[in-house]
Amino acid sequence: MSEPSVNPQVQAFIQDHISSIAQLEILLLLQTNPQQSWSPAGIARELRIETAGAAQQLSQLAASGLVREISPGEFVFAPASPELQAGVTALAQEYLIRRVTVVGLIFAKPPAPPPSIRAFSDAFKLRKDPPNA
Repeated sequence: MSEPSVNPQVQAFIQDHISSIAQLEILLLLQTNPQQSWSPAGIARELRIETAGAAQQLSQLAASGLVREISPGEFVFAPASPELQAGVTALAQEYLIRRVTVVGLIFAKPPAPPPSIRAFSDAFKLRKDPPNA
């Protein structure tokens, strides 16, 4: 018997906001107690990962509007919109029920190109001239 597919909202959320299992685990850790602030070192101890990796993932989560840096090196769960809050809640529920499927969705994502390659490819995009040019 095959496992039911993941909610389309969760699939879209993963596609738009989650790039690794570590990032998912950090997000869900912060979500469990939104009032608690976490440092990269604290997260690294809790999840048994490298501090530098935790810091990088926190920066990406902050850039996505899912967590907020409340003071230098201290982060809290703070989705920037109700839609992001709903996405995290749905993701947490799916992960609880269909962990293997959610992990598979994250691993199936194509990796993002490095910024240097993205900048190079952007140079070839056709753009309209500004109206006053």
